[in-house]
Amino acid sequence: MIYNKTLRWREPFGGWEKVDTGLCNRIFHWEIAYEINKRNYFEYRILLNKTDWPELALITLPETSTFISYEYDKKAQDLNFVTVLDIEKFDIRKATPIDVERLYYMFENDELYLSEDKHWL
Repeated sequence: MIYNKTLRWREPFGGWEKVDTGLCNRIFHWEIAYEINKRNYFEYRILLNKTDWPELALITLPETSTFISYEYDKKAQDLNFVTVLDIEKFDIRKATPIDVERLYYMFENDELYLSEDKHWL
């Protein structure tokens, strides 16, 4: 599936198989992406990595799609997840990261609109 704009929401604590954060904590993390998406008029598709969200086979989250990598190596899966393939520009790059400091700034100042890039991590 090709999406024009994405929020590629990684599991916040290093991957499901290393430290299971539990579905409840990951849902709280997903809610941040949903709120950002809502403030951006739902222009983005939230992508979740299936290897870090095994429950996605059982639940449906709005405005969200499952990213499935067929790589067996976790590093290769992560690289596939963060990589943006721009077919129109014939370009490959990483999605732009949103670090914790930026998230704090966005929510404290009520500035959740994303304008610099189409693909965020």
